[in-house]
Amino acid sequence: MVGDLGSGGASASVGHDPVDDEELPEGDQEQPERAADYRSLHMVRELAVGRAAGNLAEGELEQRPNCCPTSIAARTGTSPLGGLATSSPGQSDPGHDAGWPCCARCRGCHTDGVGLYADQILPRAINLALRGGEFAGPRARAAGGLDGEVLEIGFGSGLNIPYYPAGLKRVLAVDPAAAGRRLAAGRAASCAVPIEYVGSDAEALPVADASVDQVLSTWTLCTIPDAMQALGEVRRVLRPGGAFRFVEHGLAPDQGVARLQQLLSPVQRRAFGGCHLDRRIDQLVAAAGLELTRLDTYYMKGPRALGFTFEGVALRP
Repeated sequence: MVGDLGSGGASASVGHDPVDDEELPEGDQEQPERAADYRSLHMVRELAVGRAAGNLAEGELEQRPNCCPTSIAARTGTSPLGGLATSSPGQSDPGHDAGWPCCARCRGCHTDGVGLYADQILPRAINLALRGGEFAGPRARAAGGLDGEVLEIGFGSGLNIPYYPAGLKRVLAVDPAAAGRRLAAGRAASCAVPIEYVGSDAEALPVADASVDQVLSTWTLCTIPDAMQALGEVRRVLRPGGAFRFVEHGLAPDQGVARLQQLLSPVQRRAFGGCHLDRRIDQLVAAAGLELTRLDTYYMKGPRALGFTFEGVALRP
């Protein structure tokens, strides 16, 4: 799971991207963290376009620090690329797609099921792509109704922190990416609400049954390998009457858009941390035994295949 990856993320479409022509914003050369964000965003776009076009040369990824292009769900032994993940560095790893030339060190660069690409590069790109702008409204609506003790899955770089109500008792954060924690540090330090990292895997939450009042998820369910397992965990940890508040992108109702999403989804998963474009979020939430009490659906700005959004609240009976 790579937190906050979704409808505002970089597109996997092939062709020239204006971001390639952009310079860092004025003064950002003086800010290492933000400059690193922009370099990561450029690398994500370059890799996505190259992979989709099939033009990555043999051995090219050996020259890159992110030779593993996706995370492996070590707990379940599965990979978003298909096949089984190996736990022995240096051995042949059927979890790697043959289309991604991998160097020897690539075999052993997974820690806790997260590859270097997903752990270091995607969080920086997402931090840029999904902050502010039109994402502010959905974030404010989702986080604004929180109370009591909250668990946030896909905490990422803490983009929801500015919208936490001041009266929250505590936020338990779940996210696998180390870079996301570093990016979140400044926001967390300025937040009056206590924030505690409790785990990295939304499919196996290290939280007691019926122990939290609310669970928050924004642009996260798309990247979790087994979203139903994660939602089952959400139901388990919620107290009776507790709320799951979410903003997620997924399968559009328009047939033309849905066909395009299903066509692009395999490329999207490989390039962007396992992100699925074609999940019916409302159906998944209901199937997990949560009762939807509010659901709004709409397209966000940009490519419709990336922007169909499910925003809602579901209660644990």
